[in-house]
Amino acid sequence: MSLTKRLLTILGLVYLVSGCTILPTWLSVAHTGADVYLGTTTGKTSSEHVVSAIVEEDCQWSRIVIEDLNVCLSPDEEADHILSLKCEGWIAWNWFGLPYCKNNNENEE
Repeated sequence: MSLTKRLLTILGLVYLVSGCTILPTWLSVAHTGADVYLGTTTGKTSSEHVVSAIVEEDCQWSRIVIEDLNVCLSPDEEADHILSLKCEGWIAWNWFGLPYCKNNNENEE
């Protein structure tokens, strides 16, 4: 990731983390509600959408915590990651929007 993209990601994270302490409670609750809605409909929070638009890559905070990947991946990097799973069944996405291998014999979650 380029230096500019890293700086924008870090600045975005600092802004989003500090937002909880400087926003009025009603606005913080509204933002959380909007994030829950966005998360269930698009698989991303508002901050992930904003940073993705800025760096023009697909960004998900859960990647760094759960899979030890870069937060933001280009389409090629994302495809390489999916191919590296070497799935024998098919690929599914978990609640965090991360791909995993699903065998043909597994029941639906």
